[in-house]
Amino acid sequence: TDFVQRAWPDARTLLIEMDAAFEDAYRDLKLAVPNLAWDICAAGPEDKLGRMQKTDIGGVGGALDLEGGASAGSAEVQVKRIDTLVREHALEAPYFLPFDTHGFELDILAGATETMGRTALVMMECYNFKLAFTGNKNLTFDEMVAHMRGLGFRCIDICDPLYPPGDHALWQMHLFFIRDDHPLFARTSYAPAPPPGRA
Repeated sequence: TDFVQRAWPDARTLLIEMDAAFEDAYRDLKLAVPNLAWDICAAGPEDKLGRMQKTDIGGVGGALDLEGGASAGSAEVQVKRIDTLVREHALEAPYFLPFDTHGFELDILAGATETMGRTALVMMECYNFKLAFTGNKNLTFDEMVAHMRGLGFRCIDICDPLYPPGDHALWQMHLFFIRDDHPLFARTSYAPAPPPGRA
């Protein structure tokens, strides 16, 4: 959030968090970032009630059960589409959507069809492996690149590759996507692009 505000000082930032235990921290953060807003809910494919599956409410991580079945370590949570949140908070385009959602990306994207049409930049945490805690439904990074191409976005950069200490195989990274009609993709040479206004 701090980096986004430094890069785009006039931007409004909406944090989507399903664990209300973090709300006090967001109130403190708002003192430094006046344009900050948040919504205690889970982003998903439709507006409904679901269950936050967490063995440590207030801890890092967690999963969303859209079926809403009560179980140990779960709590009821409101699920909202990104499109709904954009309207409720009167957020103006263009949008930057950062995802750190551990395998729930497709469900969130399904609830963001209007927003994606006005999105300029997406940051997506992606894995090189299927994850047991997602029921193996997460897309690996290569599958996500193909999926995003279908939505009209192409990968433009990566950062933060992570390698587990055991086998040091590529575990995860963040991918950045911009619209596939961006002028950058008209480049046909490795040579530096000329400055604007020069042939």
